[in-house]
Amino acid sequence: MEPLDAIDTGVEVLPPDSDVKLQYRERTGLSSRVGRLNPRWNEVDDITGESPDPDARFELASNIC
Repeated sequence: MEPLDAIDTGVEVLPPDSDVKLQYRERTGLSSRVGRLNPRWNEVDDITGESPDPDARFELASNIC
């Protein structure tokens, strides 16, 4: 739960004045996965030609949690 809370409140992995360089960035956490469900500004469905339904995307995001 602590990583989710840190992301939510904007706590950095390392303090800003740290001399340590990160070896990698974690991009598979919950917030990243949910964020990837947000439709792109120009995204259209290949079959219907319409923009994705934001409510349907929200439902998918809710199921991840």
